[in-house]
Amino acid sequence: GFCFLMGFLGFDSSFIKPSKYCKAVPLISNNKSLRMNEIFLLTGWCFYFVLHSVLAANTVKKFFARQFNIHSPRIYRIGYNIFGTAGLVLLFYFQFTISSGILFNPLFITNCFAFCLMITGIALMFAAIKNYDWKGFTGIAEERHYALVIAGMNKYVRHPLYSGTMLFVIGFFIWQPYLKNLFLII
Repeated sequence: GFCFLMGFLGFDSSFIKPSKYCKAVPLISNNKSLRMNEIFLLTGWCFYFVLHSVLAANTVKKFFARQFNIHSPRIYRIGYNIFGTAGLVLLFYFQFTISSGILFNPLFITNCFAFCLMITGIALMFAAIKNYDWKGFTGIAEERHYALVIAGMNKYVRHPLYSGTMLFVIGFFIWQPYLKNLFLII
């Protein structure tokens, strides 16, 4: 943690003695195109998630329904899903094609912990998916409105799909500790 913090703050980590718990490595190079790619990626993720949330708001849905004379919420849902999927594909393509600075060298024990988090996250996501009405979610059928679910996993977590995704992403970052992967957590 200390090595990560010092490197993240931009301090030269060469004065830190590497140990079996922490291997000091430089955060990122002074390559300006590398930094610009990372800034562009972070901006893209922030823009995507803000827009994703704004477009999910009922007032925005009603605005688009009035502006484009959309009588069925299914049409909006299909467009929303196409936009969301296309945005994710583009962002993930950029995410996995740019170079980025490494924050620390993962050890065997951190990789084991990372894989445990990722497997738990995937299991939680699959368990959460079972509670979705996929035809309504995708826009194939009218979306039914249910009362707030407080049974099963929802008894403990408000949105288990997001919780599982966050566990997976945190595990992925620990396994591949690049600055660009830290953006997925933020």
